[in-house]
Amino acid sequence: MSEYAPHDLQQESDVTGQVAQFVSTLHFAQLPGRVVERAILALLDTVGVALAGQRCSPGEQILAYVRRQGGVSESSVLGARFVTSAPWAALANGVLAHALDYDDTTYGMNGHLSSVLMPVVLALGERARARGRDLITAYVAGFELGSRLGRDLNPDHYEAGWHSTATIGHLAAAGAASALLQLNPGQTRMALGIAATAAGGLRANIGSMTKPLHSGLAAQHGVMAAQLAQAGWTATSDGLGARYGFASLFAPGRPLGPAFVDLGTSWDIETVGVAQKLYPSCAATHRAIDALLDLRARAGLRPEMIAEISCGVDYLVPTYLTFPQPRTAEEARFSLEYTLAVAAIDGQVGLRQFEPDRLHDPAVAELARRVRMYVHPEEAGRESWQVRFVDLEVNLQDGRRLHRRVYEQRGHPNNPLSADELAAKYRDTAGRVLSAAAVEESLALLRQLDQLDDLEPLIRLLRGAASV
Repeated sequence: MSEYAPHDLQQESDVTGQVAQFVSTLHFAQLPGRVVERAILALLDTVGVALAGQRCSPGEQILAYVRRQGGVSESSVLGARFVTSAPWAALANGVLAHALDYDDTTYGMNGHLSSVLMPVVLALGERARARGRDLITAYVAGFELGSRLGRDLNPDHYEAGWHSTATIGHLAAAGAASALLQLNPGQTRMALGIAATAAGGLRANIGSMTKPLHSGLAAQHGVMAAQLAQAGWTATSDGLGARYGFASLFAPGRPLGPAFVDLGTSWDIETVGVAQKLYPSCAATHRAIDALLDLRARAGLRPEMIAEISCGVDYLVPTYLTFPQPRTAEEARFSLEYTLAVAAIDGQVGLRQFEPDRLHDPAVAELARRVRMYVHPEEAGRESWQVRFVDLEVNLQDGRRLHRRVYEQRGHPNNPLSADELAAKYRDTAGRVLSAAAVEESLALLRQLDQLDDLEPLIRLLRGAASV
């Protein structure tokens, strides 16, 4: 296989070369135990939310669309009882994983890596009859690439209006796919170049069905990029760092490379971490929800006591929580006003709170009108990019004021969910599609993913039934 490509502007010392070498030589034995554990939990959680993603309009529509495309029978669509080609399966599973905004968050990237990476490694892993440890290794390869690229390019990249899950997600997906397919360094360079040219995704689409499509497209294009590179397709050999490459166009002026200095010796999945979600809404709502639920539990706060809720947030939050009076579930997931109002009334924010009768409850809408979001003075500058909190103040009808400040919501890497909490979430999400027995069997297999030499029993359970 030729490793020639046009436009070889730099040698192996560039970031693209460094990444290609890392991805193509990474082996499971190199992964510390804590890294393996975090990857398993991330994959388990993401599979669960993808299964639940069938039970909403974006999930239903993407399943119908992908089913119509046909495709060779090589990769399963989660819970959907059919098999299609790997790129189409990755598209469907990526949309399902992000459809409820219940998937985990990667703060370095300011996006959602697992909803992009899980569909890639599952689709190609099934096709290649890979072992569980191969899926974990590929997931970690893609995670390290995506998280570090995000750390180098943000906040400029995100501030400019790019949705990192879509843009950076393309590169992460290509890295994971290249690792799963065991591409050599030259082929991996090509895959990254192909993925870089396919990348895109607008924050303007937040609150619409196209936001979860970003995860699906990144996963699909990552699979395609690696498969094309494996077949000999050429691209720039420096997709990340070339003069007109990914970094220079998506974050002009930002240095590419500082976050990659310790690639392979330190692990972002451990040091930066993965934030798993307790609530199926934008992560930017979670600190505020935690604060309000805490006041409700500790101070006996009830909705009829509330005169006004004020919430101080960081400077970016008002640019994507833009739906004070949401009309759809997609908009409600990006509404601080709605999520706080329904939390105050229901005492919880779960999948039930985004069903039509809750969305259009006059009592929720009336309380939402009394929620005020503002940029907190301590969070008004860019230095707050990695040090974030919310300041929640509830003014009561009797003149009293209740206050909570939350830095690390439940599920944050520094305040992680317990194994029991993640298992309960999996039972709830997966149980909306799978039988009770299949939920328990798949949960047990996912927990020991690193020990599985044959994925077929797990895949069969996650598919929901024999293919039709």
